Amino acid sequence: MCYCVTTNGPIAVDYDFASGELERLYTDANFEMGLPPGVVKAYRKRVWFINSAADERDLRSWKSLRMEKLSGDREGQYSIRLNDQFRMIFELVGEGPEKRLRIVGVVDYH
Repeated sequence: MCYCVTTNGPIAVDYDFASGELERLYTDANFEMGLPPGVVKAYRKRVWFINSAADERDLRSWKSLRMEKLSGDREGQYSIRLNDQFRMIFELVGEGPEKRLRIVGVVDYH
């Protein structure tokens, strides 16, 4: 399922989830996917930020998200921090008006 929220301003970024578990982590208040409660709360807040963004440039401009372009076996993907230990991994799929953000995982970097 692809999500897009419109406001009185420009159309928000389209986004989707690479798995049903990641979608459920956002939509089901009782589902934690085995993650610490603070990480779950941060994940939901970051998806809300994505929901509020007009495009990926907004995510880059919000310094508190600490968006980073990844390399190596994660080339083509990006991360935003959930806390000092966990990061949300996503990729940009498509071009131009068809571009959307796909959330692909939550990763423990320690």
